[in-house]
Amino acid sequence: MADSKYYINAAGNDAGTLAAALKAVGASRRAAIVERANALFGAGGPAREMSERRTQISSFGAKARGEWVRLARAFSEVRDDMWLGCALRAQESRWVCGRLTSA
Repeated sequence: MADSKYYINAAGNDAGTLAAALKAVGASRRAAIVERANALFGAGGPAREMSERRTQISSFGAKARGEWVRLARAFSEVRDDMWLGCALRAQESRWVCGRLTSA
């Protein structure tokens, strides 16, 4: 959840795998925030399709919207990892910080 914009753009199409990518590079605090954000979407998590995800977000109630804002702020304030860029790129390929991972 680079920030809440991540989910409303095409990058968020893989939001369901972001927490695992962050964990893979040791960004456990960011991964925990993403897991909490993904939980706001319900049991199925965030939709892969951008338009569906936007609809999900617009249907959040007041409590979920407040949590959404808090999580976006918390994500931007975390300094537990130096490999965030690698984790975000890892979603688009099987490369994690210069090494090939299993599919």
